[in-house]
Amino acid sequence: GGELWYSLKEGTLTKLTTNLTIANDRLVYAVERGQKLYILDWGDKITEQTDGAIAANGTDLTSTLMGNPVTAGVDANDHVVVITSPAAIAGTYTVSSVDASKIVLGTTVTAQTNVNFYVARGVKVFDPVALTLTLFTADSGEGQVPTGCRYGCLFRDRLIFASAIENPHLWYGSRSGTPGDWDYGGAATDMDRAIAGTNTAAGKVGAPITAAIPFSDDYMVFGCTHSSWKVDGDPAYEGFIRNLSQKEGPYLGKAWTWLSEGSMVLLTRNGLHLIAPGVRGYPEGVSREKLPQELRELDDATMQILLEWDTTDRYVHIYNTSEAKKDLPHWWVNPKTGAFWVVRFANKDHEPTAICAHQSDVPDETCVLLGCRDGYVRRFLAEADTDDGTVIDSFVEVGPVKLGTNEVGEGIVSEVHGVLARNSGSVAWAIRVAESHEGIVDATDLDTGTWTAGVNNTAMARCAGGSAILRLSGG
Repeated sequence: GGELWYSLKEGTLTKLTTNLTIANDRLVYAVERGQKLYILDWGDKITEQTDGAIAANGTDLTSTLMGNPVTAGVDANDHVVVITSPAAIAGTYTVSSVDASKIVLGTTVTAQTNVNFYVARGVKVFDPVALTLTLFTADSGEGQVPTGCRYGCLFRDRLIFASAIENPHLWYGSRSGTPGDWDYGGAATDMDRAIAGTNTAAGKVGAPITAAIPFSDDYMVFGCTHSSWKVDGDPAYEGFIRNLSQKEGPYLGKAWTWLSEGSMVLLTRNGLHLIAPGVRGYPEGVSREKLPQELRELDDATMQILLEWDTTDRYVHIYNTSEAKKDLPHWWVNPKTGAFWVVRFANKDHEPTAICAHQSDVPDETCVLLGCRDGYVRRFLAEADTDDGTVIDSFVEVGPVKLGTNEVGEGIVSEVHGVLARNSGSVAWAIRVAESHEGIVDATDLDTGTWTAGVNNTAMARCAGGSAILRLSGG
């Protein structure tokens, strides 16, 4: 709903009282630095004009082409004004107020005509100590904070923003140690200066950026639609970009995650790829032969594709949430073996549109949090009996097993004998048979029973067919 909620203790969330909102119809990244959270709120430009005029009072901005700012959709709380020329007043400005005739800037500037400007959603800063949410603007005379960027990270104490709507192939970095300095077009030549991917010896990435992935202070990775690039060292001081792959790049969204030992996992159009830690890591496929059909050639323009590493269960969570095609299967995967396990939700509104690996001092609270379509935050819990009130259908299928001696032959399951642990709960069993392994998918139970703790009596099943499975289920 565009709101910001925060947690002061495990298991509770409190709504922040603020007039600012955050876009609620797209994935929004956030970057933590110095106990502040920089939220890359973004959206299309509200208006962009070349005939702006700053009145004599230095704050009133008008435009004949824009007309009524209120009708244009300018919001004083959520939007910023970015003036691109003349150079004397170029910068990003908060909006003090808006009425039918003018935009009132939050900072006084020199009166000007022929002002080029646009209005867009601005990056926001959450302070968890003061409990405030404010618009993020550059320090005075230090350039302007890039707007419309979809991805970001912290690298070598720089805020890295990338993949702006109109320039998805560009990236920008603040001055190292100074998040408010974005003067990457200035005269500074020191190694800590602000920098952008278009005016540095480090070069630029030519394809649309789909991920900005940091790894300590040694290097970071830019993922692109069909390629991956590595930034070695500081891009403003003898750093350089080299290509990792001309074929493999992560989907849009959050289609990557770090594993506990430092390896990186990417979900690309050719499956899961693992990049080992260190300077010589290259994407290596681990799942192409086992990749479920539902994860092939995803439409990342209409889906939220999300990956996260679960440090407790040692699996990678993969979610592909689509507004148009709800109730798609999601997956857990073992990145070492490439084994996939399907995940479905009792309610399609429980599907996640954002996920986060939450590390806690309380062991039971370390988990992957799911920000769900209906606005709730959920998690998996091994001992849960229900899925948010819906009883979980828990089962294991052993097989299918070929019964005949050849492809068309049949056989018989004559006996079923169950031995459970001495303190086990009851387990229901069922035999299903069909002419083939494929037919087992739609087969019904042919013989059933219940096993209790310890050794159970032999059941004379006498089920004939070409293929069989044993289905075990419990409460």
